[in-house]
Amino acid sequence: MSSIAVLINVCNHREQALECLAGCYRQFDTLAAVDESLSFSIYVHDDAGTDGLSEAVRERFPQVHLMHSDSVQYWCTGLRMLWEEAAREDFDFYIWLDYNLRLDEGCFARLLETSAFLRHKALLGGSVRDVSGSLRYGGRTRKGVLIEPDATIPVPCRFLDGHLVLVPRACFQTLGFIDTRFLRVMGDYDYSNKAFKAGVPRLVAPGTLAQTARSFSVPVWKDPQYSLVERIYSFFYRK
Repeated sequence: MSSIAVLINVCNHREQALECLAGCYRQFDTLAAVDESLSFSIYVHDDAGTDGLSEAVRERFPQVHLMHSDSVQYWCTGLRMLWEEAAREDFDFYIWLDYNLRLDEGCFARLLETSAFLRHKALLGGSVRDVSGSLRYGGRTRKGVLIEPDATIPVPCRFLDGHLVLVPRACFQTLGFIDTRFLRVMGDYDYSNKAFKAGVPRLVAPGTLAQTARSFSVPVWKDPQYSLVERIYSFFYRK
């Protein structure tokens, strides 16, 4: 029996999150039909949302492990909260998942198959394209350049974007949780760097595994039109 926990942090994106959850359960049903030894659990953190996500999840997906915060925790802190809760059950795998992703058919299956090929000893990322088909997330070089995934074999990388990442138990036992120093962003890159220093391989699974509907613009903390104070504040405290 192999157990998998899917970790999803959400703030005021009810419809996208519900669509993502439905996609996860479609993946589970397909996998269960092939391998009955797999078991899945989903952990969702409603990060101070005001759009009724918690109520909708309880109604439509009562099996989901739901957490809710009254004040915004941001992605890194929210993910760590979910992970700490899930780790009480000592899962074999943990999947970081962006609520905004539309998973391709066989997404989870490919992650698990590739992880098995790597003997479940590597952090494994999934590449994500946008609606135009352009690569948006996945593995990156030391300089932060996105790596085009190979169609058939996993490709080594230095950093992994945290939108779709499989963390096997052996890696978690070595690396632990995302560092508490990171609240909103960069926790995924720090985790990748920690893996690099610990000798834990980081690879990108074959092909692209999901699509994001997220709109893309330069965030305030990267935009030179804003003052340094505004950029620093946005980096640590804004969404």
